[in-house]
Amino acid sequence: MSPRRRAPALAALFIALFFAVASNTMVLTGLPQIIGDLDGSPLQYTWIVTTSLLVLAVTTPVWGRLSERISGTRLLMLSLGLYLVGSVGAGAALDPWTIVACRVLIGAGAGGIVTLVQLIVTDLTTPKERPAYFGALGSITSVAAILAPALGGIIVDLGGWRWVFWSTAPVALIALVMVWRFAPSVAPQHSARGRFDVAGTVIIAATVTVAMVALSLLQRMPVLAIAVGVLSLVLLGLAVHIEHRAAQPLVPGALVRNRHLLLVLIASGVGGVAAFGTSVYLAMYFQTVRGATAGESGLLLIPLSVATLVASLLAGYVVTRTGRDRAVLIAGMVSIVAGYGMLAFLGRDTPLPFVVVAGAAVSLGVGAVGQQLVATGQRFLRRDQLAVGSALILFLRSLATVLCLSGFGALLAFVASQSPESSAVLDGVRLVFIACLGVGAVGFTVVLALPSRHRDERTSAGNVPITSRNEPETAVWSTTPE
Repeated sequence: MSPRRRAPALAALFIALFFAVASNTMVLTGLPQIIGDLDGSPLQYTWIVTTSLLVLAVTTPVWGRLSERISGTRLLMLSLGLYLVGSVGAGAALDPWTIVACRVLIGAGAGGIVTLVQLIVTDLTTPKERPAYFGALGSITSVAAILAPALGGIIVDLGGWRWVFWSTAPVALIALVMVWRFAPSVAPQHSARGRFDVAGTVIIAATVTVAMVALSLLQRMPVLAIAVGVLSLVLLGLAVHIEHRAAQPLVPGALVRNRHLLLVLIASGVGGVAAFGTSVYLAMYFQTVRGATAGESGLLLIPLSVATLVASLLAGYVVTRTGRDRAVLIAGMVSIVAGYGMLAFLGRDTPLPFVVVAGAAVSLGVGAVGQQLVATGQRFLRRDQLAVGSALILFLRSLATVLCLSGFGALLAFVASQSPESSAVLDGVRLVFIACLGVGAVGFTVVLALPSRHRDERTSAGNVPITSRNEPETAVWSTTPE
């Protein structure tokens, strides 16, 4: 595309991505009002929060597989339509379960937006400039996740909780029109054959849902949680069996057996956990332990947003200029580990500048690794695996986020039952950060094991990266150990 046509197309994609990610956490500040106005229960409170994240995670590989059969631009317009309908419906809801149902539509639409934006940007950009654009996508994703609660709080204060949903509807409509007007309609280059893997989709969705339920029950009803956990393992075994026999599996076994891609998948999960670990639990620490207001907490989180933005853009620039993605990923994981190492020592009187610097260190790492992992994972994929492989990276990130947030919630509830009320939150948050420190160490280990590539390999004949579904047939990235 010419620069004049590509600019508005990318603008539409960026707008859609921002609000797709923001919708997951914008609702948090309006939840007390929602539950109070609609006479909701704690169970409904939990499901309003987690439903969208869960559906986003489960539908990510589905959208990736569909993009092999249908134009990604048309699918993105469908995703924006689902998001728009869900937002309007949730704002007009008269009971909490209606909001939960609408959050299913919002999550499905957001899953499509997050997945398809990555694939369309891959098609719109050249291999040389792509890391810079993926860096921009990473900054949008992370900043949206961190700023959304504060933005939601402002909207609730000005217009009430219904506008948390309604305010995103016109933006989704604008993005839909811009995508329809400016984004190119590119036909799939590798049309999938055979029946769509409906059975695998259903079983994988059931497995993830049951696992999340087991984690949420762990503190209150441990015996039932164990039984539900066993059921999730049975469903996991059934999913593996179905995927092994499917002609076009939702999660191809060949990708999971790809050692280098498997390392990227694990690292992607670490990045997702780190992104939400700081924004969610530092906000809890500021408000509950330090007595900050919601507005003050939002201001204290602004440096985290700035750090993520700077690191994402800088990582994209460095990888574009040097081609050394592995070095950027290692530096990002080191920053995550260092930040959580500092947060593991939080106390009631820890200086706030120390806390903010520690959170910013984690955010720097998240910005460096977030979207660059998608670009790195693409160099271990054949062209016909690009759509489902990229979606799988995003799926593991969302899945790890959902399951870890559920697990962290169970951990906080357990600590609260064992400690005096005055110190329960502090002890629980500190344990969450220690757990995140361990997760970050795993991420550092796996990116250290990734092969590197050098700039001369990236530009030499016969070693052009396969990162666009519309480029002529070429060889895969040449990789050499450090």
